[in-house]
Amino acid sequence: MSIRARLSENPLLEGGPFSNYLGHLMRYLHHHFFGKIRDVQVFKINGSGGDADHSTNAVFIGSEDAAHQFASLLYSNIEGVRPLGRCLFHQIDPKCLPDADIIGVSTKGCLTARYLRDHFFLLPLVSFNLNLRPRIDQIIQRASRRRRRDLKKLQQLGYSHTISRDCDGDFDFFYRKMYLPYTKKRFGKAARLYSHSRLKAVYRRGGGIVFVSQEAQRRAGLLFRVNGGTVQVKSFGVFDADQNHGADLVGQAALFFLIKWAKRKGLVRLDYGITMPFFKDGVFIYKREWGMGIDKYVEQPFCAIKLNCSNEATISLLQRNPFIFLANEAMTGAIFLNHRPAKLELRQIVSRHYLRGLDALLVIAYYHDNTDLLDQSDLATMMETSTVEAVQPLSNITGSLQRLGYSVVVHEFRNPKISGVNPGG
Repeated sequence: MSIRARLSENPLLEGGPFSNYLGHLMRYLHHHFFGKIRDVQVFKINGSGGDADHSTNAVFIGSEDAAHQFASLLYSNIEGVRPLGRCLFHQIDPKCLPDADIIGVSTKGCLTARYLRDHFFLLPLVSFNLNLRPRIDQIIQRASRRRRRDLKKLQQLGYSHTISRDCDGDFDFFYRKMYLPYTKKRFGKAARLYSHSRLKAVYRRGGGIVFVSQEAQRRAGLLFRVNGGTVQVKSFGVFDADQNHGADLVGQAALFFLIKWAKRKGLVRLDYGITMPFFKDGVFIYKREWGMGIDKYVEQPFCAIKLNCSNEATISLLQRNPFIFLANEAMTGAIFLNHRPAKLELRQIVSRHYLRGLDALLVIAYYHDNTDLLDQSDLATMMETSTVEAVQPLSNITGSLQRLGYSVVVHEFRNPKISGVNPGG
């Protein structure tokens, strides 16, 4: 039996500080010694943001499902995801990658340093969480208006729920009839499927499934795991015959029932798992609209990314895809605007995008008018030039915009005091 297996049998260590430290150490050693020799694929991606946009091209290095995730985030119209070949990770030189408007590399842990030195943005996977200490009505009030409307609809649909724990038959039904068909249909080629054995281990070790039923028929399931005072959401599925009928509402019903169950059990936190760091990604929006915040600490990035902003098509792509990146270990959001923002618009942008756990939010305005912005000293603080230059990838982008004839102003918001505004409106 391995050292890790023997330690995991001790309930005093499960989820404790030593167990967490051991996990981080093992992951670091794995990435350091084996990450360099892992086999990766290189993909060429073409697409556009809409019918009126010119195509741009991207190079992505990583797994096939991650390449399709990357493509779906960048483009609303994907023209092609074409494999170019395979290589070992240590063979990749950031300075010698193929020419492209966008370069993305799926990199981990200590292997990110070389990309930071070559002025890549480091985009983290973000972990969403919900504080369960407030009363249930207070939790609902902190959700967006859209989510509150949906919760009212649930009362009319006659949903009920059961909690399954320690029943192999229930898990097999969830995995084969809900999780697999839903995930494949929902994410297509971008789906990252977990094996039956992996999810079953989650279910057996402090796990359970919330089954949502309607008219005595199971419609959806939500797999979770309890770890200390936290309930962790692991995976979701909809019954294969119901894929086109209210999957969004039944998913919200499963989450709502889990929140109520967790509060009855005295749990204080819901961990809704990792999400790609793009503000307009559908999963990101869904979690934000539930009033969730993000954790500052992340173990690994989604990818390192570099943008060539020497043409209008790439700039347009950047403007449509606000994202979160790491700047000196701080979680920083970047919003690009192609016009001069007025004071009210800046306030709305901050209230719409700022999340608990985000260290800073940057609003980068670029425009062809040399007129100064309206006075916003009561709302925004202009970034000092040295601050922009300290974030080299951002400095490269603003420099490219200026060379194209744009005036550029960058506003930095830290811990803005915004009251009376729900996430996502």
